[in-house]
Amino acid sequence: MVARIFLLPLAGVFVLGADVSLLAQPQPDPDYVLSAGSAQGDPGDTVDISCFLSNPNGQAVAAFSYGLCDFTDAVEAIDFQLGGELLQLNGGAGPDFVSFSFFDEGFLLNVVFTTPLAPPFEVLNPGVDNELSVITYTLLGGPSVYPLSYCEEGAAALFLTLEDLSTVLPQATSGAITIAGAPFVRGDFDGDGQFSGLTDGVASLAFQFQGGAPPLCSEAADTDGNGIYQGLVDAVYGLQHQFLSGPPPPAPYPDCGADPDPGSSLGCDQNGCP
Repeated sequence: MVARIFLLPLAGVFVLGADVSLLAQPQPDPDYVLSAGSAQGDPGDTVDISCFLSNPNGQAVAAFSYGLCDFTDAVEAIDFQLGGELLQLNGGAGPDFVSFSFFDEGFLLNVVFTTPLAPPFEVLNPGVDNELSVITYTLLGGPSVYPLSYCEEGAAALFLTLEDLSTVLPQATSGAITIAGAPFVRGDFDGDGQFSGLTDGVASLAFQFQGGAPPLCSEAADTDGNGIYQGLVDAVYGLQHQFLSGPPPPAPYPDCGADPDPGSSLGCDQNGCP
């Protein structure tokens, strides 16, 4: 595993401690919740994900450690910034100790606000959605939803050091990055950017039974939105909507829009949307 490590200047010396794997495993404390944001983009875009701490009923925090893992090659963490609240510590100088590294599955972060960790020291006061870090990801994969989960890897154990110098295991809630596919109109089999029950239905039937041209966007051809293209079934669904007041195609309809299920196996490479 190759890691890129960023160390910010220290004031004093701090050792994170002994091998945390030797300690008894605590239960997550509901008074301390780590959460990760969510973002959406197209292949090739970059997006920012913030990590937050909520502890309105807990103690102030003096240090923390966590990893955030994606476990996929479809997204890659490429840049790191401290959260805005942390940058205000120590008179605007930020934390004394920050150790950050990228690795194949995500990133690791260890932060101590004041070194050495002995009173008096800086703390992050209790609050809701205190921003701890902002990570920039580049989107490399195909349309899908890629979870981001707090994890323990290498030198980063998942813990908070509190104002009384005790440690707690926070509850952790996942975030996600959604890579969107090409926009389309549901039912637009022929790819002209609009739905026509008769025209698109005939084209769908011609493809299935007469060797006609395939759909430009398989997701659009799935007129009933059940995740499976069925030429006859989808053609009849569209015809019933146009002529018999049947239910309309699910979103995106009637205008071009993003796939509400980017993880679908049908996919959409071309379309008639502007």
